[in-house]
Amino acid sequence: MHEMALAEGIVDVALDAAKENGGGKVLEVGLKIGDMTGVETEALNTAFHILTRETLLKDAALKIERMPLIVRCDSCDEEREQSVYNFFCKKCGGVLKLVSGRELQVAYINMEDNA
Repeated sequence: MHEMALAEGIVDVALDAAKENGGGKVLEVGLKIGDMTGVETEALNTAFHILTRETLLKDAALKIERMPLIVRCDSCDEEREQSVYNFFCKKCGGVLKLVSGRELQVAYINMEDNA
């Protein structure tokens, strides 16, 4: 289950951000996860909540934005959402380049104001 390792990285990033910003409680962690990553969001969410039980993130919500597979043709410049891993343009036969769908990033961290 690579979701546990991903969750560990997310928790580390959020705890570091909390420490750098005064140690306030983390309320929400937002992620962008591309469809091509193969991440099981339910497993990631479970792992995240297991790892955060006794931390500043213990009540934090994990918000996941799925990023669709978007491709653009090198030849005709057509851009579209793709559901299959076929990287040749239906319109002209050109090679499709990936625009989005491989993201795996912490997009934002919302924290309680510690002032």
